[in-house]
Amino acid sequence: MKIVGQQSNPLAETGTSREPGAAAGVKPRGDQSPAVAPGEDRVELSPLARTLGALRSEVGDVEAVDEKRVAELRESLQNGTYNPSSQDIAGALLRELASNKIV
Repeated sequence: MKIVGQQSNPLAETGTSREPGAAAGVKPRGDQSPAVAPGEDRVELSPLARTLGALRSEVGDVEAVDEKRVAELRESLQNGTYNPSSQDIAGALLRELASNKIV
């Protein structure tokens, strides 16, 4: 279906061009605006996101589960030999609160 009287691309007909997604009158940041081919998507990460990504790649998966330790704890629980100290429990709770993991 074609709408009569409408320009398909007013920028192409006037000779004006803008990067895809650029707002009128907004200049792109010099060091963060690589050339993008028409029809391609582009994602820009904030400095914080880049830093977090770099830290994750250096540290690895901090959420990884130590299967051997889990098996040892499970066995201790089943045998009735798991007796953590109250100071260890309190310290772990305080660390969780400090890191905002407990809501």
